[in-house]
Amino acid sequence: MTRAAECKSVTVDNGRPEAARLSQIGVNIVSPDGTGDINNYTVVYVTDNRRLAQRLERVGLPVKLDEDLAYEVNSGNLFIDVSPSEGPAFHFNGAVAEPPPGGVPFLANWWFENNRGRMKMATQIPTINFGAASVTIFSRKDSPVGKLINGNSFSNFSFFNVRGRFATARMDVTLR
Repeated sequence: MTRAAECKSVTVDNGRPEAARLSQIGVNIVSPDGTGDINNYTVVYVTDNRRLAQRLERVGLPVKLDEDLAYEVNSGNLFIDVSPSEGPAFHFNGAVAEPPPGGVPFLANWWFENNRGRMKMATQIPTINFGAASVTIFSRKDSPVGKLINGNSFSNFSFFNVRGRFATARMDVTLR
């Protein structure tokens, strides 16, 4: 499972609102607590927002900072380039459709576990619209991402190959 998001405004710990881009790579799992429309174990988390990265690191997530993370949608093509100074570089590219009007509520849970406990990043989206996508991820085959996808590229996202658009969401992070 790959995800990328471009947020016009995020607020971390009631700080000032600021823009953020992020990308996550994970493995789809059965929900450990029985919640969520989708549940993924976090393998890679990268953001261009220093405040968000620092806050997630404080609760134990190994976040990579990429202040030049690219998120581009041009004429139905999505291009994401992630190349933190430390950590795996990867990009994804492919055709995406504009999501239709309407929408549904959605809860996306991303999990991570280490010696500090089990972290849950629960993103509650009041209304999200989904459009079709056909995206391929690319990475060096010897990187953590390449090892996860077993090569240089992967495009068989048969479970959830979509582009989502939403106006607002809230991510709550818990550690148990």
